[in-house]
Amino acid sequence: MLFQIVKHEWRNLTADRTLWWVVFILVVAIGYGVYNGTSWVTFLEETIETALQEEHDRLAKAQYTVANGLEPERESRSPYSARYIGRRMGLRYAYLPPAPLASLSVGQSDLYPPYFLVNTQSPQRQKRHSELENPNHLLESRFDPAFVMVYLFPLLILALTYNLISSEREQGTLAMVLSQPVSLQKFVVSKVGFRAFLVLALVIGLSFLAFLLNGVNLLDGSVTPSLLMWIGIVVAYSAFWFGLAVVVNAFGQSSATNAIILAALWLGFVVLVPSVVGLVVKSLYPVPSGVEFIVALREASMNARAEEAQLLSVFYEDHPELLPEDEQPD
Repeated sequence: MLFQIVKHEWRNLTADRTLWWVVFILVVAIGYGVYNGTSWVTFLEETIETALQEEHDRLAKAQYTVANGLEPERESRSPYSARYIGRRMGLRYAYLPPAPLASLSVGQSDLYPPYFLVNTQSPQRQKRHSELENPNHLLESRFDPAFVMVYLFPLLILALTYNLISSEREQGTLAMVLSQPVSLQKFVVSKVGFRAFLVLALVIGLSFLAFLLNGVNLLDGSVTPSLLMWIGIVVAYSAFWFGLAVVVNAFGQSSATNAIILAALWLGFVVLVPSVVGLVVKSLYPVPSGVEFIVALREASMNARAEEAQLLSVFYEDHPELLPEDEQPD
């Protein structure tokens, strides 16, 4: 009997063309998201490679100058000076390469630079080494597969399930189906299971295709946990929305009423609840002000400079042989 139900369900979906629209939208959305994510990962990799190449060339030049005993072009830019090496010529880049599955979820990588310039300057000056970006663009986030899964995927699931039982009742076929040796519970589970299988097979298949296009080695042991986590989250998220659609259909309302209720639930769970939770968290645990942090750094630096004379005086008391004869100690 299960085969007959699945066959009947397939005929209904293909005749209604809803399934084809869902497939088309999913393919286009995930494809565009993968393209965006891959482009961003490529940009990060090229940026890191450029920074490391600049570091390599700069250090090679300093090593060549020292190894051959050459004089610097300017005395203030001497590779023999520890001050200049620590502040300019010997700078190193600390960088964070993108993860293997970074193209699926950009996350906050567009908010923070992929590298940081490490030197011996003061913390205030080190904080200046950051990339400039339009803040309005950063607020919009990036269209990646994670965005598709969180916001668009539930809508496509609800488009397939809002009339799960109501359409059979409205067309007068529900009574005919239940006259056969099949219970309503088995009928509903079969319909939901078949639709969930189609949707999940499509999403997981497109995810694997995205992995292959990005050159991800699926046999790599370091990739497997992240891959399984992605699939598990997608399956659990899908199960939540399919279950919610079944609960709404169980109330016996019309298809139009079900669609309105499910749309309101999507708006609440996906948009309103996260916004309210974010506002509550920000009010209870506000993020420290960046301006206050910079002011505190400046005050600490000024206090340290104020103590320089005292520290230098104590140093020369312990080492009088180093005290300059004709110059002020600096």
